[in-house]
Amino acid sequence: MEDEEEIIIGGANFQAMSFTDGDFSMKYRIYVPVSNSKCLNPLPVLLFFHGAGERGDDNCSQLFYAGLNYIFAEGSPPLDAIILAPQCPKNYKWVDVHSWADCQYSTNEIEESKPLSSVLKVLKYITDNYNVDENRIYLIGMSMGGYATWDLLVRHGDFIAAAIPICGGCDVSKAELIKDIPIYTFHGTADAVVPANGTANMVSELKRLGSKNVVYVEYDGSGHDIWDRAMKTQGLMQWLFRQSLSNRC
Repeated sequence: MEDEEEIIIGGANFQAMSFTDGDFSMKYRIYVPVSNSKCLNPLPVLLFFHGAGERGDDNCSQLFYAGLNYIFAEGSPPLDAIILAPQCPKNYKWVDVHSWADCQYSTNEIEESKPLSSVLKVLKYITDNYNVDENRIYLIGMSMGGYATWDLLVRHGDFIAAAIPICGGCDVSKAELIKDIPIYTFHGTADAVVPANGTANMVSELKRLGSKNVVYVEYDGSGHDIWDRAMKTQGLMQWLFRQSLSNRC
């Protein structure tokens, strides 16, 4: 833990933390409801993945850009959840694609990144040390964080209850692995940074495989920065927090 100032967003007090593994270090913020204890009901966990512009080590930028504040807009179900907001270090990526325009890539050819594997270690620590409902672990990410969300779905979908990837790229060839996971995804048709066909092709493949759990919102004529608009979608957080592994067929 660090002595950095706590940050409050929408009534959630985010504490500053850090993770170190050898010569790799990553900062993150975490919100844990003050009522959480072993004697109370277990809490869901929400992982929030920022975009490329918020990389660094200030342990602040990932909270104030790209939609995090909007998760508290309706009834604030996240206030009854543990929220983990890691900050990808400078010169790293959540997913090691050559270019953001590589909206489709192969997880067979690109290994899981050091930052993402580190997030999973932090998540393991949280599930071991807090009263967590492991049937309700959720992902949200935009842009580079959208890549992270799709990547974790493909590699670790067995423990993810639901996800909201926004304008990210993905491995369409692994759609079979995630066809039963509830996914609510967004993209702009005029996105010149991460082309929309990555998301559109994944959604098409999921539906071809019989998925009835994917919702795709495509903003016609919109560019890359659609995350605030997406996160304001009415009922989005309520949809997310209703999902559970216990309901998955």
